[in-house]
Amino acid sequence: MNSEEWIVRLLGALIILLIALGPFAILWVVWHDLSQVLRRQERARCFIDLLQLGLQQGRTPEQTILSLASSNFSEFGDDFAVLSRAVQSGQRLSSALETVPKLVPPSVSAIIRVGEELGDLGRVLPVAGASQGTAGGATQTITNSMVVFLFVSPIGPLVLAFLAIWIFPKLNMLAEEMLPGGAGWSPVLFEASAVLAWCIAGAWVVLMFGETLGSFLRRWGSSLPDRFDFSLPWRRQRMQRNFSSMLALLLDAGVPEAKALRLAAGCAVNLQFRVRAEQAALELERGVKLTDAVGVFGNSNEFSWRLRNAAAPGRGFAAALAGWHEALAAKAFQQQQAASQLITTGFVILNGVMVGLVALGLFTLLIAILEEAPV
Repeated sequence: MNSEEWIVRLLGALIILLIALGPFAILWVVWHDLSQVLRRQERARCFIDLLQLGLQQGRTPEQTILSLASSNFSEFGDDFAVLSRAVQSGQRLSSALETVPKLVPPSVSAIIRVGEELGDLGRVLPVAGASQGTAGGATQTITNSMVVFLFVSPIGPLVLAFLAIWIFPKLNMLAEEMLPGGAGWSPVLFEASAVLAWCIAGAWVVLMFGETLGSFLRRWGSSLPDRFDFSLPWRRQRMQRNFSSMLALLLDAGVPEAKALRLAAGCAVNLQFRVRAEQAALELERGVKLTDAVGVFGNSNEFSWRLRNAAAPGRGFAAALAGWHEALAAKAFQQQQAASQLITTGFVILNGVMVGLVALGLFTLLIAILEEAPV
């Protein structure tokens, strides 16, 4: 047995092992990655509820955290112990949260920092809770993702990999033996199905590990993940809601407009929003009105129009914009669900086309063999 045959057999064994163990590995990776999103959101909601409960009892956030730590509170794992030690050393809550970046999402930390700036954390905690969405909406999104990641995308390419190594070469040999010069048949359909399988597998990997890649790029200072997030309409709507909610609270508290823009933009946790906020702040310093300066945020001047109405005498910004913030959240949820359904449908169609190419290539080969067979 020569080396090429050994290599072919080794690759075949690896493919069989991958097909046998692949679904279990994929199941674990998908469950861990997707459930981590739900766990983090639930942990953030629980953390915010505990802070609100502590404020209602007359405790500061730092006192609430130290009280929970002294009672061996373990709901948040080891990160909470690190947070309690940072608070015990004299750090404010926003600074202590920077030592445990995985405990709550960055938007929650940014909103808490604004609450400390206002001197009234209780006013911003409802906004922080709303920024995490609802458990039902998150569960529905995760369910749609599970359908794509587990049952639609990876199985087809794995099966086609098995066919490409074990079946297609034998069919090509059969065609060479029974069809002189390959008359009436071509392996192009099998090759096209293999290319499509690679495309499906690549798209699955991008969707599956896109967030991890984005976090890695952010740590290296790349602005690409923020640009991509800003281009997604549902994420941009949520950024707009967080930004507008915090800006309204800051303006109602009498914070200077330029400073309010910068602080509120930090709650969007996106470089594109911070750049636009800086542009708007510079416009304010040149004498432009706030309602005109916020035009850099887009939304077809809707934000400017909303702020202009909210600035009417006798109306607070937060109260006047509350309805719009709810509409932004609802629209973001609708857009995300629509995108999820489109992605699911797209994967189903691509897998169907891939299977159809294989079937068409197989039947084309059989028909060509029958036509060449002697009567």
